[in-house]
Amino acid sequence: MIFTVSGHVYYLGEPIEDVAVSIDDQYNWTVRTDADGFFDISSVSSGEHQLNMKKNLIDIQNTANDTSGFTERTMNITVHEDLELNHLKLPKAVFLHEPTDVTESRAFISWSPTDDEEFRHQF
Repeated sequence: MIFTVSGHVYYLGEPIEDVAVSIDDQYNWTVRTDADGFFDISSVSSGEHQLNMKKNLIDIQNTANDTSGFTERTMNITVHEDLELNHLKLPKAVFLHEPTDVTESRAFISWSPTDDEEFRHQF
């Protein structure tokens, strides 16, 4: 059996356009949200799947450095009937700042804060 998965994606409390939404990273199950943050993926098979939402952003508060970042969220979904996912929230994007104190052997890097509880950094 096949079903439809639909929903609305929000960023910082507002619907967000042009988010890539995919199921199991399958080309035929990949769409982009419209101006109201809405997406609709049809012909989804029954079972366990992984829903991924991704958006590239430009930091409008720091345009002098032309800084860009992205926000992404992945979640498991179970499809046994048409599924409507309301108010999906993308975490606040992380923007990498220009490195400072750059020498041959080191550089200080920093990034903007995020509200993503799963965000991890590694050194």
